[in-house]
Amino acid sequence: MDAVKGTQIWEELTCDPAQEYTITGAPRAAKGKVFIGNGASDFGSRGYVSAYDADTGKLIWRFWNVPGNPALGYENETVKMAAETWADGWAKNGGGSAWDAIVFDEELDHLYFGTDSAIPYDPSERSPGGGDNLFTNSIVAVDADTGEYKWHYQTVPNDAWDYNATNHIILADLKFYGRHRKVLMQAPKNGFFYVIDRVTGELLSAKPYIGVTWASHIDMKTGRPVENPGARYYKNEDLKAEVIPSLLGAHNWHPMSYSQYTRLVYIPAHEFKSTYHLKPDSLFGGMLFNYYGDDMAEEGLHLKPGLEGKIGRLIAWDPLKGEARWQVDHVLPMNGGVMSTAGNLVFQGTAVGGFHAFSADTGKQLWSYNVQASVQAPPITYSVDGKQYVLASAGAGGVARIMVPLYGTGDKALGPSRLIAFTLDGKSELPEPVG
Repeated sequence: MDAVKGTQIWEELTCDPAQEYTITGAPRAAKGKVFIGNGASDFGSRGYVSAYDADTGKLIWRFWNVPGNPALGYENETVKMAAETWADGWAKNGGGSAWDAIVFDEELDHLYFGTDSAIPYDPSERSPGGGDNLFTNSIVAVDADTGEYKWHYQTVPNDAWDYNATNHIILADLKFYGRHRKVLMQAPKNGFFYVIDRVTGELLSAKPYIGVTWASHIDMKTGRPVENPGARYYKNEDLKAEVIPSLLGAHNWHPMSYSQYTRLVYIPAHEFKSTYHLKPDSLFGGMLFNYYGDDMAEEGLHLKPGLEGKIGRLIAWDPLKGEARWQVDHVLPMNGGVMSTAGNLVFQGTAVGGFHAFSADTGKQLWSYNVQASVQAPPITYSVDGKQYVLASAGAGGVARIMVPLYGTGDKALGPSRLIAFTLDGKSELPEPVG
């Protein structure tokens, strides 16, 4: 779009409309290109990332995240390499969508993105005979100009819990173990916080940022998780397993933030258990699950309205020490993305309609405002004529409506969708909610 005129310059169809595809992540524009992934691995789409010419919309390159049908031929040697990690040589039901984070590294000319899992969730059905199933649940680095594979790190090989690695990726330069390192940081759904050398893909740190129960730790020599006995539900006699994190993960799509002043990462996290139950005829990946730890998992999305267990958290994470500096508990999970500022502030909205400012170094709440509707997106800040504004979006729409237990109960956080701007001298008030 022309930013001044608001007119369309070009349009390009990036997903096959005959297939089960979506676009949920924001495009990344850099070096005269526009990078975009796709979604819907849960419904059988084959994941990829595309690069388009920013001026014309012409496709420049495409990186396939999982191998397709070998009978049709592999697109390149990287796809062929990934095929060796699938028992039948390909991802028959797709997988590996890059539905969220895409990050450009100007200095290295690398593009980094995270990938989804694949269905069926039961690995013995998805890839009979085993295999890590690359590049699902992975952080992948490619050449931004050509799409050529550079390196990858897989957070959950042979995944069985939908523990995506699509989450927000942060780049930083840190002094790690006495050496200045160019690092990549991610807090994926599996509950471990990863620090990776973004030049080489070397794993530098992997520590749990919540009370993880599916694995005891990450083996730093192999980079692989050491799984706890019984976590793989499909191998248990009753075909069930109760684990933390849940299928929603310890951290989902809500962006986290890094402050170069405190050198802390602020994670919108949640911690609660979930029961996985193998059921091959289930419509959703051959498995039943519950989001919020109820005794019985039902088909599809099972909610428990009115749940209040302080299971949402804002965590200030020290990536060098691999531990939390402070944390704040929220009433519900699925709270909004985070913004940190040079004024030693961290802003976050919550699932129940609070919008808060915390001290970035101590976690003390300094200010709060009721925006009358759930906040899921991160706020932004900007200035006009020397005055700084903080802008928040609020509204109980989208997939979050079925993921936050209070939604649909007629309770709080169901207010209208709004953009709300705050300033230090602001005196306006929202009207009282109706109904």
